Amino acid sequence: MFSTIRTLALYGTIFVPVVAAACWTLGPYGSHYRQSGSAFVTNQPASPLPHLIEKTNPTRPGLTSVVEGLLTFRYVDLLRHPRNTQGRRVYPRHRTSVWTQVYARTHSIISMRGHQRGRARIPSS
Repeated sequence: MFSTIRTLALYGTIFVPVVAAACWTLGPYGSHYRQSGSAFVTNQPASPLPHLIEKTNPTRPGLTSVVEGLLTFRYVDLLRHPRNTQGRRVYPRHRTSVWTQVYARTHSIISMRGHQRGRARIPSS
């Protein structure tokens, strides 16, 4: 058992730096860092950080305030508008609640897996 843990630790210490170096050189991260000083650059301006209670208006709807995002669960709004929209102006209120999004996306994944399994098990008569 001890030799397997040592072997795993050895492979991990080799694997992580090799993959990180490959991603840095083969991916866009190295060139982004040299050009702008940050490896994680996007083509959109950064949204303002959300306040604790006061709502902010980000460029793309997301976390508008810490209280709104982390301490709410908008189940009724999710039932009224079950789909996420990508609009910047008009969007459902459940899109700004982290826990509603986690619940809905998890439920969606589980539901899709169930539908795929159900299609595969159609009994022949």
